[in-house]
Amino acid sequence: MRSTEDMMQRIHAFIDGDERIRAAILNGSRADEHRRKDAFSDFDLACFVEDFASFLRSMPDMRIFGETLIVHTSNDMLYLPDERAEVYMVQALYPDGHRIDFAFRPLTVLNRHLENEPKSVVVSDKDNRLNREYYRGNVDFKMKIPSEKMFQSAINTFWWLVPYVVKGLKRREWFYAERPLRLLRDIALDMLCWEVASKDPAFTPGNAMRHASKALRENDLHTMLKAQNNNSETTMWQSLNALCSMVLKRSEALATVLNYALDAGTYQDVYRYALKMEGDSCEKTL
Repeated sequence: MRSTEDMMQRIHAFIDGDERIRAAILNGSRADEHRRKDAFSDFDLACFVEDFASFLRSMPDMRIFGETLIVHTSNDMLYLPDERAEVYMVQALYPDGHRIDFAFRPLTVLNRHLENEPKSVVVSDKDNRLNREYYRGNVDFKMKIPSEKMFQSAINTFWWLVPYVVKGLKRREWFYAERPLRLLRDIALDMLCWEVASKDPAFTPGNAMRHASKALRENDLHTMLKAQNNNSETTMWQSLNALCSMVLKRSEALATVLNYALDAGTYQDVYRYALKMEGDSCEKTL
């Protein structure tokens, strides 16, 4: 694998070789001195260009980085759309494992970008627009304790979705059941992370909850991992049961800590309903 120094030399050469790129900023884990960096740490580059519309009509040659394994651009993001305005993405993965995510933006949004990123390192500043090499934005990605209304909404949504999973399992409509089950896992993980944040205000779960597994208690991590084992009707029922049991207990405890109201009686009734349906001997197909 190429070294970080080699990749950065190529990045500098690429930027210096195109006069339309007037500034470049490094974001993500490689811009944060406190984040672990390894072979899978992307190079997240924001490049700010003059005459953005013209730039898009004639994209720069990126062969300096070598042969690609796969490239994903804004043109490919119809299926998983990127809703950000005024940006053209070029994301490239290389056979040695390195990945570079280029976000090309109009020069006019440079200051706004710096404000909306937690940390930024200046890679290039051809016109001396920036007065330092390191910036901290106004965005804080720490896990925030939810308001009482948000907390109640999340827990109520969890229990509202439980009967959808039950219906799918009783009908043996596995994919129908899996979608709400996936949402139950997301809500459960949010709740567990809220609990961590209530004890450690500095807790940052990271993008896509990447750091959550290290912060959870061992039994909670075991439950969450077990809830992902859904390769049969039996394991899907077990996942549902494990999530319901954990959320029922832990949401009551968290509500007490936060001094929030919680309709525990209703949620206990929904859990009993799910258990009854699991043990019911009636036909599993309609």
